[in-house]
Amino acid sequence: MESYQDDLQKGKVREINPAQFMMSLMGMCVFPFLAKPIMLQSFNATDEMFEYMMLARIDELKKYIRLLLVP
Repeated sequence: MESYQDDLQKGKVREINPAQFMMSLMGMCVFPFLAKPIMLQSFNATDEMFEYMMLARIDELKKYIRLLLVP
């Protein structure tokens, strides 16, 4: 929170509700694992494919975070 406030004052990040941001971030990280059975069936995927999707998701989450935070 302190780092966010410092960056906000410097204009490095946009003003957002930190609690809402954290809930959204946690949801984006946790949901795929909770929905794994549905995702495997929907995409006709294997556990190995799911693992690959989750590894690729790391970069996707970084993009989303930048889009949300960077003015």
